[in-house]
Amino acid sequence: MCEKLLCAICRAKAEHYYTDDSNKYGIKCNSCGEYHLTEKAEIFLGLLLRVDRAMLAAYIRTKVKTAVNPPLLDELDIFRTLVSAFPNQRSRFR
Repeated sequence: MCEKLLCAICRAKAEHYYTDDSNKYGIKCNSCGEYHLTEKAEIFLGLLLRVDRAMLAAYIRTKVKTAVNPPLLDELDIFRTLVSAFPNQRSRFR
């Protein structure tokens, strides 16, 4: 069952669906693609600056194109991705 909500990364309209793991759910966004997310990660994403979310959206778009399964984001994964992929960008979490 899909619900029409907002993408946790770019805030565009997206579909949310339940996965077989109760600790995560799936999101299908026309801009970012399809990915899985934990509830803690969604809270963490809400704390990111807009520019950090934009960089993460770009990273997810490239990862979705090469991945067989939708990528899973958890709160630690998001932090590692931003620090490793964009080391020269300023973030409030450094």
